[in-house]
Amino acid sequence: MASADVEYRCFVGGLAWATTDQALEEAFSKYGEVLESKIINDRETGRSRGFGFVTFKEEQAMRDAIEAMNGQSLDGRNITGLILSFSILSQIMASADVEYRCFVGGLAWATTDQALEEAFSKYGEVLESKIINDRETGRSRGFGFVTFKEEQAMRDAIEAMNGQSLDGRNITAQECIVCSGS
Repeated sequence: MASADVEYRCFVGGLAWATTDQALEEAFSKYGEVLESKIINDRETGRSRGFGFVTFKEEQAMRDAIEAMNGQSLDGRNITGLILSFSILSQIMASADVEYRCFVGGLAWATTDQALEEAFSKYGEVLESKIINDRETGRSRGFGFVTFKEEQAMRDAIEAMNGQSLDGRNITAQECIVCSGS
């Protein structure tokens, strides 16, 4: 049984610049009650950064939405990178095919894969660090992922790095797992 502070939130990437919070909620509410949908906007320009989050009331609704919506079109763009994150992640981590990956948001446009790895490798062995770039412009979308060899390293890095400054920007770090759709 999940505790009251559990959030069933999924990250949604690959969104059209014109996609609104309401459109995101409408697309995902087919799978269950949506508590919140939020498109992340650039602080300076106010323009969508092409990704957002949807928070569901129930875990199964979140899982159903991730499975059904990954790769689907919304406002003319195929949704990518659907990831679920919630505080009972340790139950899922028992599965051998799950990677210890964290989402890192709020990155400076100039932050590189290498800089991300250097910042997070202080907490344990990093298997991969990846900044997500816009397919059309090649420019950073301001977020990325760091995959660790061990769960504790991931947890230590998240605890230490969440809210800290990297390349002049305060970043967010949270645990996540990639849903392979299997």
